[in-house]
Amino acid sequence: MIDRVGHLVPSSLKLKNYRINWFNFLLNQNLKPQIELIDEGYRTRSSLCEAERFLIKFYRELGVDLVNGTDGGDGGGWNKGLPKELQPMFGKRGKDAPNYGSIRTVEQKKNISVSLIGRKLSKEARKKQSIAKLGEKHHYYHKSRLEETIIKISKSHGGKLFVCIETGEQFHTLAQAGKKLNLFRQNIRKVLVRKI
Repeated sequence: MIDRVGHLVPSSLKLKNYRINWFNFLLNQNLKPQIELIDEGYRTRSSLCEAERFLIKFYRELGVDLVNGTDGGDGGGWNKGLPKELQPMFGKRGKDAPNYGSIRTVEQKKNISVSLIGRKLSKEARKKQSIAKLGEKHHYYHKSRLEETIIKISKSHGGKLFVCIETGEQFHTLAQAGKKLNLFRQNIRKVLVRKI
């Protein structure tokens, strides 16, 4: 019994296990796996998963060599083309999301990074991302750096201090000086490089 067309992914045929060996055998014989619709009409994900578990157990007890990697009901790959409300991830955020709390390994992070190299977003996608981070939605909205963070950043940039000639106050950044002296940091920079 093959319940998902998604099992026929060519890149996964490089792996070695019972299911992949069986697919390779069929392909070498110029045969295709027989895919039959057993039942339809399930309106909820839970009823569909329950039926899948039942049928896999039923056919295994009959002695049929199934290629299912699990006992079923996990919903992998079946949701393509289903209405959004029947998809397992639809509307699930935070603690309700299936991957909530899972931590990616260094290798997974590297693979994701490599897969994104050269990826270019469309102008529409970039515009949507920009709008999504405007104002209060921006992660840095109404936040400021801690004094110790400012000092660390200053030291990493050579540790220069800006000194007010009139008051003798020392500042680690132009932004700090601008806030204290009620001036734009750009104007302070222009004075320092003698553009004003």
